[in-house]
Amino acid sequence: MERTVAAGGGHYTTDGYSITEFRREWLANPDYRIAGDPSRWSEILSSYESKYGSGFEQRAIEAVRCHRTRNHLAACAMAGAAAESILLAVAIAKIGDEEEVLSQYVAAGGRGRVTTLVVSGAKASTARQFEAALKALHYWRDEAAHGKATTISDIESWASLMQLLQLARLCSDRWAELTGDEPRPAPP
Repeated sequence: MERTVAAGGGHYTTDGYSITEFRREWLANPDYRIAGDPSRWSEILSSYESKYGSGFEQRAIEAVRCHRTRNHLAACAMAGAAAESILLAVAIAKIGDEEEVLSQYVAAGGRGRVTTLVVSGAKASTARQFEAALKALHYWRDEAAHGKATTISDIESWASLMQLLQLARLCSDRWAELTGDEPRPAPP
């Protein structure tokens, strides 16, 4: 596609696009295009992989990519799926039995039961924050995942990414409390 563009009183011919130095590097590196995402969002969310697992990272990165490409419905669904990965990681760390947690989770009402399991024994303020963060993300995931038309837009997909990051940070900061690994005070 060749076109003539006026610039500073003169004219020049261009092919219709330009590539920045950053994008040149990105295009030259197949790891960026295939395995990674060069955005800061992806970098921040990926930092939680060691705590929440590769399933979390995969879904969180997909949420970022979907938002960047204006696939807002998919971004919300993936943010919700990443939140479920956090829920499962915390529950498994607390119980110590992955099969048991997954068995409870896939049963009817399982998400609620596993959430209750995680917040049992936590401070009331932590439980409220955890449940609120999950509800917001589950709403977007559930809204996005069902077959009806939706009004999800860039605002909702941006919000779902923010909520996902807040949940990841909350659980990381309160890991010991949520998993029951907090040191207990010595008896008098």
